[in-house]
Amino acid sequence: MGVASMLYEIGSRFHQPCAEFEDEVVPKNLPSLIYAAKIAHKPFSLIKGPDVFELDARHDNGELRVSATASDGKMVNAIQISSEEFKNSSDYPTGSQVINAVYVYLDQHPDDWQEGDIRWDMDAIDSNWDTNEESVRLTVSTKDFPSGKHIVHLQAIDSLGYAGPISSAFVTFAQESTPAPGTTSPSFHQAAKGCLKRRNNEQQVDLCLANEHTSNIAVNCCSGSQQNGDLSCSRPGCIQTMSYDEAKAHCESMSMRLCTTAELEARVCCGKGCYFNKLPTWTSDMCEEI
Repeated sequence: MGVASMLYEIGSRFHQPCAEFEDEVVPKNLPSLIYAAKIAHKPFSLIKGPDVFELDARHDNGELRVSATASDGKMVNAIQISSEEFKNSSDYPTGSQVINAVYVYLDQHPDDWQEGDIRWDMDAIDSNWDTNEESVRLTVSTKDFPSGKHIVHLQAIDSLGYAGPISSAFVTFAQESTPAPGTTSPSFHQAAKGCLKRRNNEQQVDLCLANEHTSNIAVNCCSGSQQNGDLSCSRPGCIQTMSYDEAKAHCESMSMRLCTTAELEARVCCGKGCYFNKLPTWTSDMCEEI
């Protein structure tokens, strides 16, 4: 048996304009390229299992919070056994299995996991594992883990027991110190400009705001991640608020989250309406008042 291989021919012309390539060709093809890379070391096995999308891993108030969507048919279309086109090529009904579980591994690749090692089961948001696509989440305390940069790996399993490709994301644990008795420790969060102009090499604003500010700050909500190529931004309701907690709750009510400064600097929120491009916007990045 030979080594599995594939060939991509990308674009619509030999000399593709850069703007057209970045704005149209890349968004259409990047998910497929990432998927191909994730299954490359076991293509005949991993392709049978469900994939993980919209992975979001963050550390907040001493907890690791992970959310994602697992799908058995988004990247690999469902093939029914009765399909005339595939009747003589395969009797495997791929893409239509129910998601049975999604596991989270911390600082350890799933292939290296052994009984007794750390592994968490994610919860289905609707509490039922009954479809080939499930939204899942996990919240665990990080008090027993060291501060610093960690990596989380997610892998989904379908009803036939097939494990899909692994999706990963870095997350930094910043364990908060306990204030001395009789003192208070107010929280501050970074505010950043919603969109930086490329042409003028526009510089980011540097604002460290108290969670309860004295004027309204714009709200940009993100989902997905840059690592997985599915980062997206929205401004639902064109909301501005003086409260960080209100901004955070607003995004979470839309099954999204506040963007980070790095994500805003990647221009993910540019051109999303509401005239927010030039306005300071709440981010999830904490800071210290000087």
